[in-house]
Amino acid sequence: MSENKKRKRKIRLPKNTWKILSFAFLIFFVILIIFLLSLQSSRMQTFLTQKVADFLSDEIHKGITVGKVDIEFFNKIVLKKVFIKDNKGDTLLYLKTLKADIIEIDNENSRLYLDEIFIDGLKLKVIKSKKGKTNYNFANILFNKKTKIKFLKASTEKEKDWKFDFKKLKIINSSVSYKDENAKKHHFKNIFNKNDFFLENIYFSIDNFKNDSDTLTFKIEKINFLDKSGFYLKNFSSQHKISPKTIEYKNLKIETSNSKIFSKILKIDFDSIADLKNKNPNIAIEFLLKKSKISLKDISYFVPKLYGLENDIFLETELNGKLGDLHCTKLNFYFEKETELICNFVAKDITDFKKSNLYFNIEKFITNESDLEKIKVPPFEKKKNLKLPKEFGNLGKIFYSGSFTKLENDFIIKNKFNTDLGNINLDIFFRPLEDWKVYNFKGNIFTEHFNLGKLIYPKKSKQVFEIGIKNELKGVFKDKNLKAEMIQINSNFDKNKIDGYIIIDKENPFLSGKFTFDFKFKDLF
Repeated sequence: MSENKKRKRKIRLPKNTWKILSFAFLIFFVILIIFLLSLQSSRMQTFLTQKVADFLSDEIHKGITVGKVDIEFFNKIVLKKVFIKDNKGDTLLYLKTLKADIIEIDNENSRLYLDEIFIDGLKLKVIKSKKGKTNYNFANILFNKKTKIKFLKASTEKEKDWKFDFKKLKIINSSVSYKDENAKKHHFKNIFNKNDFFLENIYFSIDNFKNDSDTLTFKIEKINFLDKSGFYLKNFSSQHKISPKTIEYKNLKIETSNSKIFSKILKIDFDSIADLKNKNPNIAIEFLLKKSKISLKDISYFVPKLYGLENDIFLETELNGKLGDLHCTKLNFYFEKETELICNFVAKDITDFKKSNLYFNIEKFITNESDLEKIKVPPFEKKKNLKLPKEFGNLGKIFYSGSFTKLENDFIIKNKFNTDLGNINLDIFFRPLEDWKVYNFKGNIFTEHFNLGKLIYPKKSKQVFEIGIKNELKGVFKDKNLKAEMIQINSNFDKNKIDGYIIIDKENPFLSGKFTFDFKFKDLF
C-alpha cells in the first residue's frame, strides 16, 4: 500500500526551474544574436576567412591572403585584396574586389543561384618555365578529385556535380598575361604571340548564364582588351548556346580598331566531339555573315606571314549544309573602289580534297588597274605594291565570269574576260596522274576582234590592229625545265592568218598544240 502511494506521488520541480530554463534560453538566444551580428562585422568575417585561407595554404603549401571580407546576412559576399602566390612566391593572382550576390543555395539539387558577380582589378600572371612546368601547378592539388579537403568532403553522401546559374558577371580594370620561356620571339613586334601575350584594360560582361541539364546558354554582352602587340578588341558580343551536339553563336559582333564584323548566326551541329576531330562529313554548318569590313592588318596580327598588309576588304556570305554536301549560295567580296567578286559554290565531301567534287561559279568579277596596284606583293613587310605594265591600264575596266569544276580527278576551268579592247575566252581541262605528280591537260584560247594596237599604242587613235586567236593546246606537265625540241609554223600572210603547230620534247611530248592567229590591219602605218 505504501509503495502504491509512492508511485502516485507527483514529481515536483523546484519553483524557480522554469525561470532558470527561460533565462537559459534567453541567454542562448542572445548569444546566437551576438554571433550572427558578429558575423556581420568586417573584422570577424576577415578573421574567419583568413583562417580558411590559411587552411588552404597549408593544404597546398602556398600563400593565400585576404585583405578584407564583408558578409551581409549570408546573401552577399565581398572579398578585397585577395593574393594567391605561385610556386616561387610571386603573385599568381590578385583581386582588388570580388562581390557576389547569392539568391539561393539548393543542396537537394546541387545548384547555386547567383544574382551578380562583380570583379574589379583582377591580375593573373601565368608563366611556363623552360622545364615545361607552370606556376599554377599547385591548383591541380586543390581541384583534383583525389584530393580530400576536410571541409569540402561530404561525410556519407555521394558527391554530386554542382551547377550554378548567374544573372550577370562583370570583370573590369583587369589584366591577364602568359609567357612560355621556351617560346620563340617573333621577328616583328606587332604580332600577337599566343606564347607570350599581355592583355590589359580587360572589360568582360556576361548576362543570364544558365546551366540546364547538359546545355549552357549565356549572352556575352561585351569583351574588350588591348594586347601588347597593339591588337585592340573594341567589342565582342554574341548569344551563345553550347551542348554536347551543338555550338551556336547568334548576333555575333566583332569590332577592332580596323574591322567591323557581324554574323547573324554561326551554328555547328555534330553527334559527338570526336566528329569535330575527325572532320565527320555529317557535321552540319549554318553561317550567315552580313556585309562586314575585315582589315588585313588585323589578320596579320595572328598570321605573321601577312605582316605588312593593311588593305580593307568587305565580305558577305551565306553558307549551309554538311561537310559532305556544303552549299554557299552567296560569297561576295569587295575591295577598294571598283573591285567586286560575286560567286557561289557547291562542295561534296570537302574533308578529302582528292575525292571531293566541287563546283565554283563566278557570276561577276570586276576590277581595274588602279585597284590592282593597291595590292601588296611579298615580302609584305617591305610594303611594296603590285606594279603592272603601263599598257595594262588601256584595258579599262575588266569584267570576268567563269567556273571551276572538279569531278574527282578531273578539273574543268572556263574563263571569259571582257575589256574595253575586246574579249578573251579560256577553257582548260586537266587531270592529275601518278598520285598527283603528273598533270595531263588540254585547253582552248579564243579571242575575236581584240584591239592589240590600242593596247600598245593608245595615243594613235586611228590605229587599229585587231587580232583573233584560236589556239588548242594539250600535253603533260611533269618537269619544271622546258626545252623546245621542234617548232613548226605554217603561215599565210595573204589571208592575214598564221597557222602553226608546236611540239616541245619530241620523244616524250611535254607540250603540243595547234594555233591560229588571225590579224586585221587598218591604218597601221
